[in-house]
Amino acid sequence: MTGTAATYIIRYNTVPINDVFSNSGGSGWSWRKEITITNGGSALTDYQVLIVTDTAVLISEEKMKNDCSDIRFTDSDGITELSFWIESGTNTQTTRIWVKVPNVPSGAKTIYMYYGNPNSGTGSSNIGNTFIFGDEFDGTSIDTGKWNIGSDNTFSVTGGKLKGTNTGTVTTGRIKTIQTFSGSTPFILESYIMAVTIANDTHVTLGLRAATTDCFGIVPSPLGDPTKYWYRRNGTWVWACNTGNLFYGWHTERITASGSNNVEIYVNRSDTSETDTRIDTNEITNEPITLGKRYDDAYLYNNESYECYWEWIYVRKYASVVPTTVMGTEESAGSGNWNNSINVYNEPEPQEAGTSESYTVTGLTRGTTYYFALKTVDDRPNTSDISNMPYTIPTDKVPPSQITTISALTGTYPGEINLTWTAPGNDIWERTLGLGSKFIIQSSSWTEVVWSTTNALITISTSNVPPLSIQNYIVTGLSEDVTYYFRIWTVDEWNNHSSISNGATAQA
Repeated sequence: MTGTAATYIIRYNTVPINDVFSNSGGSGWSWRKEITITNGGSALTDYQVLIVTDTAVLISEEKMKNDCSDIRFTDSDGITELSFWIESGTNTQTTRIWVKVPNVPSGAKTIYMYYGNPNSGTGSSNIGNTFIFGDEFDGTSIDTGKWNIGSDNTFSVTGGKLKGTNTGTVTTGRIKTIQTFSGSTPFILESYIMAVTIANDTHVTLGLRAATTDCFGIVPSPLGDPTKYWYRRNGTWVWACNTGNLFYGWHTERITASGSNNVEIYVNRSDTSETDTRIDTNEITNEPITLGKRYDDAYLYNNESYECYWEWIYVRKYASVVPTTVMGTEESAGSGNWNNSINVYNEPEPQEAGTSESYTVTGLTRGTTYYFALKTVDDRPNTSDISNMPYTIPTDKVPPSQITTISALTGTYPGEINLTWTAPGNDIWERTLGLGSKFIIQSSSWTEVVWSTTNALITISTSNVPPLSIQNYIVTGLSEDVTYYFRIWTVDEWNNHSSISNGATAQA
């Protein structure tokens, strides 16, 4: 970026400022829906939330592109774009979308789904940006930034899927991630898999392995009725069950590590409604996802062939209480409230690109939250998208004026003294002293007293006291015929203290 912009447009509002959402498209989005996330557990950070929504009806109404590539998600401010990945079901009633939400508090949280932009490009769905680890094999070769493939690789990428076969070699035929995972940071490993042929003495379809005796993985076998599966738990083979045709069709395999020593296997083939779940104990520590060759390295079985496909694999965060979501009604994304926000005047003149600039907005109400945003305009004139949106609550740092008119007179009754003074303003002599402001008074019968606000034992709360108004207060309970000395301070609602007043003296 070089050169200098022509001008700035700076605006503020007491509510978040929204423009037509256009963070990653050539024009604004036409529609959005509010999504309410309800979290009955502890607060979560960077958590993957599942959204299931009907995209078929939106596509049929010509509000969404046929491939759902104009879907975007934002945080509750309607501006901050969130990472997401469309798992399945494009143009169906049950489109599954995972959204990475930076903060999911305990209770309710709002995010937005935007759609309806013909210029949105090829889409922002990204498995890698959404999950702790993710790969949907959408290239033409294995991503060596994610996987270690060995010198005699038996895996390849074909048709948007990872393909695994057995070459019959002793030392290879296995693929593993560079990234490792531990149950001490609970996670869920999940994949969508189909076996064309299964090795008689097994291959691993999903699991994690650091060594022969330090591993946990799912191992299908064709020797059941008609198939069964085992799982490898460190150095032990554990028989699971006969599972029908579970592994031969597209199915989901999931390994949940809900703690340092707790694991669960879940296998589901939705088209035949076959499901199996196993719960066990196993400590997973710094182990990579590992597929293919048996975990025990038994060389006797290396010549058995198999063919298996993985459409995607991801690792997401685990939560003991899974947040739920409710999709709200559709609303027009409109033009936002940018045009209705307050425009500041005498904006600073843009400097050379990269120069730090500042501007002070005046005339704001203390204690009110304000949101700020700006756009940059060049000399064409082209206008930028709306900026990020900082917000602040202006505070009061100006103290009330010093009281110089306090006077004291002996009261009507014994033990009383009448005090009178002129009220200052909230800010020196400006603004009314409102709710939360107060006068504090220190009294003493000794002339060598230390005058300090911490020694002021009389507090007079104020509400709607205008500057220059006359104030009166009767001090009671004093010792008769004793001379007392008084000083007063004014404290505003922001705890700004005035200077100490003049002195006043009277006999009780």
